[in-house]
Amino acid sequence: MHYVSSDAVFPLKGKGAADPYSENDALTGGWEELHSGYAQSKWVAEQLVRNALQNGLPGAIFRCGNIAGNSTTGVWNPKDTNLSIIRACLLAQAVPVIKDVKLTLEATPVDFVAKFVVSCAENVRGSTNKTYHLIQPNHLDMAGLLEATKRAGYSNIRAVDSVEEWASLVEVASAAAGVQPVSAELLREICCLETRAFGNSNVTAWLTKMNEAPHSDHTGLSLPHTYPTMDSAQMARYLTKLTSIHKVLPPPTSAETATPTLEEAELEALRQRLAASEKRLEEAQRQVEQDRAALARAQGARG
Repeated sequence: MHYVSSDAVFPLKGKGAADPYSENDALTGGWEELHSGYAQSKWVAEQLVRNALQNGLPGAIFRCGNIAGNSTTGVWNPKDTNLSIIRACLLAQAVPVIKDVKLTLEATPVDFVAKFVVSCAENVRGSTNKTYHLIQPNHLDMAGLLEATKRAGYSNIRAVDSVEEWASLVEVASAAAGVQPVSAELLREICCLETRAFGNSNVTAWLTKMNEAPHSDHTGLSLPHTYPTMDSAQMARYLTKLTSIHKVLPPPTSAETATPTLEEAELEALRQRLAASEKRLEEAQRQVEQDRAALARAQGARG
């Protein structure tokens, strides 16, 4: 039994690098701090799986963090939250690089995750009754994301020093593109988890083992010696392929394209809210007329 779990089994607020969540944590407690049904169901499922492993069923548990696209082809789940944040930055031509606020993206390439799980399944005697943290230990901060956009040809992307300013720009740009905007709340929820750190000694040991003879050719899979890093260079490669090949992200704009200022963004947002309010008012007025007509007919029928 090889169970793919999630880092959601741990509370959102951790103790940082000084006290990382361990792969060997059996999760005997902590469920009281899990507030989503998803996290709670993963926690319960781990208890069931761990009980089966302790009773002799071979297998392992894999706690995954955010999963990025394929590191070679660039294919990425278009509905992924990390990708939604990246797309929002490109649409708004702005990246939130905030002083004294650590905003980061945590993601592991999907091809590494898949190969790792398969290698454990094909070497079940060596991996059984263990838990592995497939969670990116080296987060990409927003300055790194900004650098990646420059490398990928997005010359007009700029840094903004306020989450609220960024969210306002995203709201306007998303409306123009006809997509759902990413909120300031979602950005903080996904990118402000620096208080959580995860140990991955079991993953490190497994990678070492799989790269030592006679194990290196056992599965036919090519696993790296170390955990794949998500840095600005790798992100730039993703951006290039997601733009030019897969058409998932908006292409770089010309140097002449102006980036909207916060004042312009606020004005456009107000115009859109006014238009929406006017539409609702028209609908309400039509409903009032219909109700008046219905009342008149009812009174006429009684008279």
